[in-house]
Amino acid sequence: PSQESSLIISVIGILNTLGELMVGWIGDKEWMSSSLLYAACMLCCALATALMPLVNSYPQLLGLSAVYVFCLSANYSLTSPILVELVSIEKFSSAYGFLLASQGVANLLGPPFAGWLYDYTNQWFFTFGLAGLFIGISGMLLVVLPVIKSIGRACSKSPENPSNIDDKNLWREGDDCIGNGGVPV
Repeated sequence: PSQESSLIISVIGILNTLGELMVGWIGDKEWMSSSLLYAACMLCCALATALMPLVNSYPQLLGLSAVYVFCLSANYSLTSPILVELVSIEKFSSAYGFLLASQGVANLLGPPFAGWLYDYTNQWFFTFGLAGLFIGISGMLLVVLPVIKSIGRACSKSPENPSNIDDKNLWREGDDCIGNGGVPV
């Protein structure tokens, strides 16, 4: 067992390093959306996490660990460019600080909650399933939020000035998009 554990740790280290380089390189290509790549990687991480309690052999555990850590490398290599896209370079410093604080709180509270959930349910599936769910949600937010924002922007354009976009009034009353389920008409 100690050799098997050592192999998993080695694979994690190697694939994390390779993943940071490869995912960062792919994310930097003009034809690739960093947000979509991040979302895809987080969905793979979510799936690998949720499937962990279902594996019953060492090769399966090694494979899921490899997928998880390779895809998790997107969190390190794509976070900064995506944050600049979302908030601009002027607000990057404070946004990155807020992101790190949020991650710190999650890292502080997550493991005790996971332990409590296992103690309460006596099943690993709920613990890993919930962790996978939250990882998946983090990836999907980068896909869903821009879609919602673009629908809102399409709805808020005035006929006199189509470039007049006011983020504060995206869903104001009387807007043609409200009565149509949020879809511009």
